[in-house]
Amino acid sequence: GPLTVNAGAEYDTSSEDRTGYINNFGVIGALKRDETNDVDNLGVYLQGEWLFLPRWSVSAGVRYTKVDFTSADRYIATGNPDDSSSTSYAEWTPTAGLLFKLTPALNLYASYGRSFETPTNIELAYRPDGLSGLNFALQPSISDQFEVGGKAQLGATTRLNVAVFSIRTDAEIVIARNTGGRSSYQNASGSTRVGAELMLESSLGYGLTTHVALTLLNARFDTDFRTCAPLAAFCNPVTGANTAVVPAGNRIPGVPNASFFADLA
Repeated sequence: GPLTVNAGAEYDTSSEDRTGYINNFGVIGALKRDETNDVDNLGVYLQGEWLFLPRWSVSAGVRYTKVDFTSADRYIATGNPDDSSSTSYAEWTPTAGLLFKLTPALNLYASYGRSFETPTNIELAYRPDGLSGLNFALQPSISDQFEVGGKAQLGATTRLNVAVFSIRTDAEIVIARNTGGRSSYQNASGSTRVGAELMLESSLGYGLTTHVALTLLNARFDTDFRTCAPLAAFCNPVTGANTAVVPAGNRIPGVPNASFFADLA
């Protein structure tokens, strides 16, 4: 059967000028930070899809991503050395999927994919130990996702998608310290997200369409990790000084366990 192959490359760059000042109860004080932070991202990928039997098709792909962070420090003073530095993150991320056309109106599939999420400039901005310079000890998180589902055409005007999935993440990026209006980040050992999704879209006639989606998601940490205790002026998540334990099994904050969307257009 037909074989389709795509290849491509992309390049992105961004630059920020970051300054910081002593905060005198909301009034800007003396300069204490002045730097330029540059990020360059290069990605190349290859993917293909092959209809190897009349009702079976397979898809696979691989991507290489390299992200470079560079910081040029312009604020150098007594007790505040030159913190200019750089780091690079790189990863190969594969994906694969298998599709079976059970009937002309019903497709079943299974898929696997890996994702690679580097820290952002904001997450690198402050170090948990309170020292100057970017937090280049922070590492990217790697996720492996497995999904099975079905896609059904219900008549000529309605489509139904159903999926269940599991995502395992290593080196989850989490809060290490949040004091004085500054948030610093660290890597937790891992997390798991298990969920299901249902989507229905239909054309109702007379120019009307509707789209309904429901997602159920259980997102939890797999292992204990330490974060700075509330109001702790100084702490060290590595040694455990002035820290609190976030136990394994805790839900990941900010991730809803259910979400629902519907529209009529």
